[in-house]
Amino acid sequence: MPKTCLLIFFLMLWYLPGHAQVGFRQGYIVKNNGDTLTGLVFYGMNGRFSEACRFKRFEIIREVTYGPDDLLAFGFRNGRHFESRHDGKRKTFIECTVKASNQTPRVHFLTDYSFTKKQSLW
Repeated sequence: MPKTCLLIFFLMLWYLPGHAQVGFRQGYIVKNNGDTLTGLVFYGMNGRFSEACRFKRFEIIREVTYGPDDLLAFGFRNGRHFESRHDGKRKTFIECTVKASNQTPRVHFLTDYSFTKKQSLW
């Protein structure tokens, strides 16, 4: 009996986190021509934001998958923001964070949780 309970407990630990935050969230995309569209952006646990952005305008509409060549940026409402940049060989989506201090605020681009580039906002 204790082995069965322990097995069920570990199966729940393995299964639940993988499905807890998957799905579409409120967000936006910025197309290459500068148009910004709000809608639903797919937020998955696999962390493949650098490869593609799955977007749908409304809940009942079929989703469209955009690559880094198709968009300037995409992001989530009150959340993460990604911009299309060259990482050396190819174009990819790179997470962007804004760091403000008493001096000039700077934009930091993150790749694999390391700072790669700083740009001044002004």
